[in-house]
Amino acid sequence: MATVNLRRIYSPDLVAEVTVPALKRMIETRAAALLAGLDRVANDEVDAMADHLRGCKVSEAPQFFEDLYDIQRVLATENPERLLGAGKLRLVSSQTVGETLAHASIDDRKGFDAVCDSASVVAARVGAALVHYRQRTELEVGEVRPTRTHARRFRKLLVPFFDELGFGQYCDVRLYCDPTMCGFVVQRGQALHAASLIDDHDNVELRSFRFRRQDLVLYHSETGLLQVCARTKKQRRFYVETFGQVFFDDDRAFVARDEFTLAPICESDFARLLRKVSGPGIDSVRLRGIRLATLDGQSSRVSYASSDVLASVEEHGIDLQAFQPLWAKFGVMPNPRRGRRVYNIEIWDGNKMKNSSPWSDETVRDFIEKLGLRNPDQ
Repeated sequence: MATVNLRRIYSPDLVAEVTVPALKRMIETRAAALLAGLDRVANDEVDAMADHLRGCKVSEAPQFFEDLYDIQRVLATENPERLLGAGKLRLVSSQTVGETLAHASIDDRKGFDAVCDSASVVAARVGAALVHYRQRTELEVGEVRPTRTHARRFRKLLVPFFDELGFGQYCDVRLYCDPTMCGFVVQRGQALHAASLIDDHDNVELRSFRFRRQDLVLYHSETGLLQVCARTKKQRRFYVETFGQVFFDDDRAFVARDEFTLAPICESDFARLLRKVSGPGIDSVRLRGIRLATLDGQSSRVSYASSDVLASVEEHGIDLQAFQPLWAKFGVMPNPRRGRRVYNIEIWDGNKMKNSSPWSDETVRDFIEKLGLRNPDQ
């Protein structure tokens, strides 16, 4: 049977972590449509359960598949058992973390959602997917305490925006608070997907469905810093304006924090500086990709990519000073060497970066500062 390729889960390793009995309980409780053939899967047949899930359609039990995906996200974090405290879940000695989460998805929905929200925040921090905005200097930085009333008002403003973008009217806004920040976790739909499915009788059926996505809007009361994780600049800007409107009655309460500047890349001595960069765990650094805007007033875009962009543009006689850099990707070769592995660090001109290395956010920011790409006043 052909089915939608979710590009997620359903691996024997994940099923083993959650345990087959816990998965069976989730299916029997939340996904009755998937029961067919489940009686043929024994409690310890991990491969059989994985095959069973691969043959299921997401449109038959979307909540079950979303829960399974959330469990995978929690297990993918470092020390996932620490996140259980966010939902006040207790790990029993005879259970795995995955099994505890599977049961919590049925018995303690509030605790399950809290753990998944914490996993989203941790993943955004590790991946440096949070874009920073600073509060306007003329506004007093104060303590913000989101309440359910704020969440309802926030959602009321978001629903028509996402519906207009074609993402549907589904939007769930949950509160998030920890000792350093507070804000909202927004779960919403994405663009409508369609897939042709073929049943056992070779009949083609068109199924439509939406994957869900989580966005983050987090505020630091001590510094007035607002962090947003969303896919597009338009969505991030709307979150920022809506947050300012809800808490400060001013949709212009926050402005972009220009933390990074890529202008030094176009300087003639940047290649020499790059060769001198070193540090703990760093063998060498190369510029592997760059996107540039022309300065001819035509708003043209030019992209270059190679194992060493600076050497390539010099070889071809390209003058980078005739461009304005918008995005750059650096490849960091670790020390000691680990085969051919290269860690990528992407920087956008302004206030966004993406960290695909095992180093912490602050370590990467220190590395960017060594390259002279971090604004000193930030």
